[in-house]
Amino acid sequence: MRERLDAPLSPAGRKCFVCGSDNPKGLKLKFYRLDHDAVTAELVPPPEWCGWDSLMHGGLQCLLLDEVTGWALVGLRGRYQCMTLSLEVKYRKPVRLDQKLTLIGRIVKETNTGSRVLGQILNQDGLVLCEAMAKIAHLNEERFSRIIESAP
Repeated sequence: MRERLDAPLSPAGRKCFVCGSDNPKGLKLKFYRLDHDAVTAELVPPPEWCGWDSLMHGGLQCLLLDEVTGWALVGLRGRYQCMTLSLEVKYRKPVRLDQKLTLIGRIVKETNTGSRVLGQILNQDGLVLCEAMAKIAHLNEERFSRIIESAP
């Protein structure tokens, strides 16, 4: 089963660079729930994402992994108020720009206050190119708002 997930409903969320519908320079990625244990998205990275020769810049890989791990909590648990505390990235293989990539996010561990979520970037043959373990805090709306408002 592949079910499309709704993008963030708040005006602030709709400006997200990766998934926001209201960001004119954003990627506007669409995320989908796979059964009840994973979320996914697909994209072909543009040539501007080059780090070296025809390889995707590692920082942009991190961007995608951070997003898919957050979407795992949104799509699988309905948690919109959460924040990444850490993202441990492992670059397994170089990522070429001229191919379709699949992002996968799966919740590995959950507590009342946070989750550990695995994010992966796979090539069109299903080979894991890059992966990350995210530690993500669960926040209530009040705490989430206070953190956003306190940003320097």
